[in-house]
Amino acid sequence: MQIINLKLTRGFSLPELIICLTIIGILFHFASPYIYNILYNQEVNSILPIIKQHFMQGKANALTHHSEVVMCSTKNFNECQEDNWSNGIILFIDNNHNRQVDFNEKIISKTQTSLKYGKLEWHGNASHKHEIVFKGDTGLPRGVKASFYYCGIQSPKSMQVVVYDFSQPRAVNLQQC
Repeated sequence: MQIINLKLTRGFSLPELIICLTIIGILFHFASPYIYNILYNQEVNSILPIIKQHFMQGKANALTHHSEVVMCSTKNFNECQEDNWSNGIILFIDNNHNRQVDFNEKIISKTQTSLKYGKLEWHGNASHKHEIVFKGDTGLPRGVKASFYYCGIQSPKSMQVVVYDFSQPRAVNLQQC
């Protein structure tokens, strides 16, 4: 008669678990700065396409509706709020030219930017201090010679998105803000 061993060995022993967790901790320690840089660069690279998309959408809607279209920063996605570009952007048709969202004005788009590794700021001129207005006759933001600035929280690498009247927004790398 053959004796069957009923003792089954499953799982890892305590020393094996401690060694595995130590190795994972060491790998994470060395990889975490690289992960941060990858996520930071991904955020930096997403800013210009977001701004270009809103510019194209603002121009197209201004021409289509023959009305002023305003692009502004927001936190709650229902009204313009100064210096909240890092939270969100709204685009709306401004029928009464007050540069604020009213109950009868159509919001064209709401975009959540949710920037985690830096801050996006608009440095406008006297006529476009906190928002960008696309005119209904040409679709262009006349009188705009200003820039968006993206400044990293922990990284010295920064970016300026230059905005002029008749051109597409373009990015310029900065060494610091």
